[in-house]
Amino acid sequence: MSNTHGVDVRQQRPQPGVVVVTVAGEIDMATAETMRTPITDRLRDADARLVIVDLSGVGFLASSGLAALIEAVHIAERRQVDLRLVVDSLPVRRALQITKLLDRFDTVPSVDVALHEWTESIQRRSR
Repeated sequence: MSNTHGVDVRQQRPQPGVVVVTVAGEIDMATAETMRTPITDRLRDADARLVIVDLSGVGFLASSGLAALIEAVHIAERRQVDLRLVVDSLPVRRALQITKLLDRFDTVPSVDVALHEWTESIQRRSR
């Protein structure tokens, strides 16, 4: 857990290969690195299969925060790690819509939905 400049970032591993990074606060130029580092570090973990970034507690998302999320998508694609963003707050959804980035991310309404969808996709692939 880290809390820098009013941004709180927590990490948990609900199952092997899965990490949930929960972010709360306002993400701007002064705080984007606080969000970016744990997300990109978890995407680079050797056992990473799914990284869920829960942005439901984010009240403001500036361009520097968007840049951090774009970097995360690139890392996830290179490493073949599933990346899901929990986007249920209006400020985050608006920032992604205005910049036409919403379709660039795999978004879900909750961590539970992300875990359920991912588990189902794994089961379908194994059939």
